[in-house]
Amino acid sequence: MSEIKSEITNKIMLEFSKTIEVFDLSPVEARLFAFLYLEGEPLTLDEMKDLYQANKQLFKIFMNTYINKWIEATNYQKTSLEEVNQSFSKQYKDEALDGDFAAIDYYLKSIIEFHNQLEIIFQDMKQDD
Repeated sequence: MSEIKSEITNKIMLEFSKTIEVFDLSPVEARLFAFLYLEGEPLTLDEMKDLYQANKQLFKIFMNTYINKWIEATNYQKTSLEEVNQSFSKQYKDEALDGDFAAIDYYLKSIIEFHNQLEIIFQDMKQDD
């Protein structure tokens, strides 16, 4: 029974590590991540020494990958919102902004500023290379 469990766990770890590799981790780092996840409890480096060598850069690489993806997504959304803002401004520039249009304009600009602040925060979070 233990052999079957070990075989299934190894297959799961192998497939899960392929997913983790998408986030720019090396195959060894991805396997280490998958192994730790499947273990279900914290392990010391001594407990992992037989299978893997510790990589101090793992957390840094993992976080920078996610942060870069967040920055990219934030920029994409901000660009889309700026396009909406430009379209809105062109379409209604000749009309006086009544209460409804003024509120829409205010909220749209607030949302764009929110995305600017997110980008700044994510840039500040990036780990030095």
